[in-house]
Amino acid sequence: SSGINAEYGVNVCEEILLTEGNLRGNYGQAIAHRLHSITRDDIRYYFGVDVSDENGITTVSEDMSPEVERVLPNAPSADYDKEILTQAMKQLDKVLSQRD
Repeated sequence: SSGINAEYGVNVCEEILLTEGNLRGNYGQAIAHRLHSITRDDIRYYFGVDVSDENGITTVSEDMSPEVERVLPNAPSADYDKEILTQAMKQLDKVLSQRD
């Protein structure tokens, strides 16, 4: 199912994020920051569409090794743990799994 609900408009979503997401003052920056690291799985969840490996959606690499390309030409798959049910916990797991 899509993460978008047709009965909500952009203004309603923005207001929810501002009040419950505690984004007052930096809403635009927070959304832009998140979009820089969007994955194919995120696109499927939030927008309800599948994109191919070659999707032309530029994003930042999560791999901080010195020899890797910092900007990727295509949004990658997230490879989230399939047993985790919520998007927030999937994101948290991915971040914590990459810690040394």
